[in-house]
Amino acid sequence: YPHEPVTATSEREYNLQNYTKCAECHEKHYERTLDSVHGVALEAGNENAAVCTDCHGAHDTPTPDVPRERISQTCRQCHSNIYDTYAESVHGEALLADSNEDVATCIDCHGVHDIDNPTTALARSRSPELCASCHADVTEMRQYDLPTDQWAKYKESIHGLRLAEGDTSVATCYD
Repeated sequence: YPHEPVTATSEREYNLQNYTKCAECHEKHYERTLDSVHGVALEAGNENAAVCTDCHGAHDTPTPDVPRERISQTCRQCHSNIYDTYAESVHGEALLADSNEDVATCIDCHGVHDIDNPTTALARSRSPELCASCHADVTEMRQYDLPTDQWAKYKESIHGLRLAEGDTSVATCYD
């Protein structure tokens, strides 16, 4: 395939000049990145914000979730401190040390291409329901002998009731 002459002076500059070509075949995924935390940061001038090739490569594009550990290891490239915390968490240890593919990885909580900013009050206030999407699943939790009533109890608690009323300052799973 004949490529255009390279004018970039660094690999980063080259990636920033060319990642939009991914949209030619992956338009739906590409468009979802535009409003993501990475897309917004890039639009604001942060040239270190992740683009398609930072996570997927260009020509060397292995299946992104095989093995499942690859997901968190991909995110680790930029978010190493967060990865270290994840690796020591119950989810991270189960995935990375025990190869348990049932546990949450970065994308299960944060999304893939349309990643919302996890530092907002909205993300924080949505955390109980997000956690409940797995932890209230009787079938999933039964195999690990974990209770599934935390979501129901949270909604009945003073924190859950105040959150339902719109008070985003109350304790959530995020805390």
